[in-house]
Amino acid sequence: MPMAAMFDRQAAGQGLYQYSSEFALNVPDRVNVYLSSQYEQVQERVINFASRAIYFFGFTDLEMTVDTLQTFYNARFFSLFLGLVLTIVLTAIFILSTLLLYSLLLISVESRNFEIAVHARTHTHTHTHTKHTH
Repeated sequence: MPMAAMFDRQAAGQGLYQYSSEFALNVPDRVNVYLSSQYEQVQERVINFASRAIYFFGFTDLEMTVDTLQTFYNARFFSLFLGLVLTIVLTAIFILSTLLLYSLLLISVESRNFEIAVHARTHTHTHTHTKHTH
């Protein structure tokens, strides 16, 4: 006896509730759906998929829970907090690097001015010294 016929005979005597109590579905292209930083976008896409799936399977016979959305809801502020911390750190690094470059350029200019002043002063002393000896 073929397996399908055996299953049909068993299913005819019992309700389908005897065979499965729950099943799981994955959202198509779920990586791209879940990578969105906006919780509302993720929620909209998952709810749209779940609504179509529950309608297809029969919404009167099923009870649906979307545990993934609860996890995303609990962590919805984490990405905002992480972005804020990253922005603050990058701003601080930018300010520090700007100050460092400014101080390096200022020291370079000051040392060059000092070299020119020392050179000019020694050059002037040499000329005045040679004038006095003549």
